[in-house]
Amino acid sequence: MKRHVISCIAMFGIFLCLTSTGHTQESDDGFSSPINEAELALDAILTFDQLASQDDRFGPFMDFLIGYPERDTTFDHLYKSFFTPALIKAWRTAKRDRVMQDCKGEYIDGELYGLGFNPLSCAQDDPPNGYVYKTQMETDKFILIAAAWKGWKDPTAIYRMVFEENQWRLDGVICADGDRFN
Repeated sequence: MKRHVISCIAMFGIFLCLTSTGHTQESDDGFSSPINEAELALDAILTFDQLASQDDRFGPFMDFLIGYPERDTTFDHLYKSFFTPALIKAWRTAKRDRVMQDCKGEYIDGELYGLGFNPLSCAQDDPPNGYVYKTQMETDKFILIAAAWKGWKDPTAIYRMVFEENQWRLDGVICADGDRFN
């Protein structure tokens, strides 16, 4: 198992190196490949989400986000480093509230309950060509970053990144359709 985890982390590291070494080209609407540390951290998180949705070796990432009670918790320590506890709580509370509303808190095999979309990407699907970013606001406490699918003009979400414990962490998500988490 340890060898499996190490190989997954190594694959992800190689992927990040390959994707972050290209030149940055800004579009007419101000979106570009990640150009600052906070945008790079957000890109790594969103890229990991895409990889995890396509390859089980990256673990049950979505189950972690929504706090699915019967998930495999092997990778939880890694996932927790991406997000603030407040954001994790907000996602799980939203999921729990929706399950209570839709099915009185009972999971029934074969039925889908909950948000109906990925609360990280604010979409049901992954972007075919990745994301582009635009920092919208920067303070001494946080940075707001709009993210859009490459080739799209409108952002799918705005993300709040905070610098904690010597790394950038995702602390809030505002989806284009109005859903807000933290």
